[in-house]
Amino acid sequence: LLRSPAARRTLVAGCALLVLGVSYGLVRHGWHWPLDVVASWCLSTTLLAALSLVVSRSTRRRSSGTPSSRSGPSSPTRSSGRAGRARCRGWRTSRSSSSSSGSPGSW
Repeated sequence: LLRSPAARRTLVAGCALLVLGVSYGLVRHGWHWPLDVVASWCLSTTLLAALSLVVSRSTRRRSSGTPSSRSGPSSPTRSSGRAGRARCRGWRTSRSSSSSSGSPGSW
């Protein structure tokens, strides 16, 4: 759903507008000082940046040892066709089932 850059930009803009609106409301109603709100922005930015680094490093570590379809070993006995693609994706294909669509919902 968020694979396109436009969708990600829209989500970020919506979140920023929500944060600005809530911040304005907190200061307007006198529940927080403006400096409190700015400090929460700084703290949130720092925590989100740290979380982003941790997630990106763990994703790179996990996927670094796995060969991709482009860089993986090429073997002449490699499966081709729909069943081969399904096995490459990790889907189970069963010849004995009544449905041979190969979709995850059919097992």
